[in-house]
Amino acid sequence: MSTVIFSGQVFLQKKLEKGVIIDSIQVHKNKNETFALYLPSLFSEDKINSVNFVFDPSAKGKLGIKPFIKASEKYGFIIVCSNNSKNGPYDQNFNIFNNLFSHIISNFKVNNPRGKPTRH
Repeated sequence: MSTVIFSGQVFLQKKLEKGVIIDSIQVHKNKNETFALYLPSLFSEDKINSVNFVFDPSAKGKLGIKPFIKASEKYGFIIVCSNNSKNGPYDQNFNIFNNLFSHIISNFKVNNPRGKPTRH
């Protein structure tokens, strides 16, 4: 498998494999939140990538990612799934999403809904 080295603060010096589900990556600035990640085989940190956020009702990120792997490989988008957001209070889930979204746009070069690529 190929590996990717990210330059973002959280991923500094950390290698992430393409084509496999990586479970339990810590959300920056929050020790209690993690997510699962899938980078398609053709992922490139040098190009702007699309990202799909998945929220599994049982907060099992790896399980939430599995049904989308074929589409990710076909269309080249990143898949992210929280290990914390689940059926329950909306306020808590909104906070979890905001933390996760902030983490992803800070560490990956991804499409921005407002038309500008993001990445620190």
